[in-house]
Amino acid sequence: MYKKIDVVENVSGNFLLFENLIFAVENTLKVFNEKKSASVDGKICKLLKLKNKIFVEYFEDESGFESTSIFNEDLSQDSNNLLDKKMLRGVLKEKAIVLSYDNEYNTITSIIDLECFEEEWTSNIKIDWHSLISSELLATWNNKEIDLIHYPSNKSVVNIKLNKIQLNNFISSFGNPIVQKILGLYKNIFLIQLQRGIILPIDIENGEILESYDLIKLSAKKDLVTNSIFLDNNDGKLKCLGGRYYYEFNLNNQKVEIKKDFGEYGQGNWWISHSTPFDNKFTFTGSKDGINSFPNSYGVFNTNSLSVEWSDGINPIGRESKGFYQTPPKMNNNMLVIKDSNKTLHIYDKKNALQQHL
Repeated sequence: MYKKIDVVENVSGNFLLFENLIFAVENTLKVFNEKKSASVDGKICKLLKLKNKIFVEYFEDESGFESTSIFNEDLSQDSNNLLDKKMLRGVLKEKAIVLSYDNEYNTITSIIDLECFEEEWTSNIKIDWHSLISSELLATWNNKEIDLIHYPSNKSVVNIKLNKIQLNNFISSFGNPIVQKILGLYKNIFLIQLQRGIILPIDIENGEILESYDLIKLSAKKDLVTNSIFLDNNDGKLKCLGGRYYYEFNLNNQKVEIKKDFGEYGQGNWWISHSTPFDNKFTFTGSKDGINSFPNSYGVFNTNSLSVEWSDGINPIGRESKGFYQTPPKMNNNMLVIKDSNKTLHIYDKKNALQQHL
């Protein structure tokens, strides 16, 4: 299904895969299979793309501070310097969370419209973690509380003290609830993932905390893995490919369905470390060598056929060998690309080859 066509070493930060593959080596931005390139005054650490603009975050050589430059698709530099001395920390459609520093090096958090480059909201309050939930809602949280802010009006929609939450059947030995992930909004319900597979739903209309869902208990699977859960708004389900299972949680009837069980660990069966959705598929990293092994392989899981339709990797592998694969591959309609722990990109082209069900 995929044929390896190239590798690129010493890749800085992440990479982008849309119509083209865009990556960075040290301070240079490149497009795969094209002679185009562009440079910034420092080592590149992050790339983001919105429509026809590429946002390049880097550490300035002279000051050591992070800054962001904007490039067009042809890698010509955009004249807008609004993001100079600023760091992008999240993008949802045309909105972006941006961090900067004042003259006394205090952190300033802003929301900027990247199409018109207008600042829509700003705060000098220290924010540990944040996520854009919609075009008007910003979630902020730390180890003590969660705040959902309607940022155009700067009004708090929901404020929750984590140590005050009474969760059904929450085991007290785990301590106070800890936010693992913000899953998103479904029918005006704000979904938060806590530790132990606990899903906390909050009605944003009235701020009411609804009855929590314990995915491990509902599935009756003590070995259920919950580190790669994603919200599918179209199906009204939470979906996860992790550990030995692919499963779905129906938000409308609160039932967990185990769709695929790869089997016992360490018997030549898949153990999925990390995954991410792409249409009706998940790309993943994992291993067939048991629960404690490094993710030495990667592949594509089809949620319709419930099978691994393609995989590749290095076997055996270890901490001192050729690297491992922590972040799942990215794919488009023609390519699949993954970066290993040694900063090497492995680039595949889609071929009409016989599928491998490994």
